[in-house]
Amino acid sequence: TANILKLTGFTPEEHYYDQDLIYKRVHPDDRNVLEDMINAAAPPRTPVLIRWIRADGKVIWTEHRYRPVANEAGQIVAVEGSARDISELMRQQDRSINEGRFGGLHEATGDWIWELDENCRFTYSSPGVKDILGYEREEVEGKGPVDLIDAEESHRFRQTVREALGSQK
Repeated sequence: TANILKLTGFTPEEHYYDQDLIYKRVHPDDRNVLEDMINAAAPPRTPVLIRWIRADGKVIWTEHRYRPVANEAGQIVAVEGSARDISELMRQQDRSINEGRFGGLHEATGDWIWELDENCRFTYSSPGVKDILGYEREEVEGKGPVDLIDAEESHRFRQTVREALGSQK
């Protein structure tokens, strides 16, 4: 449907044309979940949660529900299903976990406490980011540090990092 474009950044036609697109765009850590879902003898009783990498590179969480459709002979002829973006729900859940982990440290200090994932994207940002950088925490989460600085400063920062990494060889 047209919602696939909104969800993944790819048109239905792109999905039909490239049968392997789902394997190319599933998050590497969730590939086994996708394969289990595809190869299951029967649909699971609970929704399946899978991360996808959208066309724009953003990682989203999705919830999948599906069921096989059989003909009169009992042969499976199709699969009906739905998927919905639950990224915000997962962010809220992660935030609650992280706030518990940091034990109110950000509230006691007023500092900006943050956490980056393996792709150098903020997975957690304390409310202190508003006082320090002027951003709401929701504006920062999912972005990288370079996304928060202007283009000229970003270029200078990247050059400095390249030089530093080059000198370590």
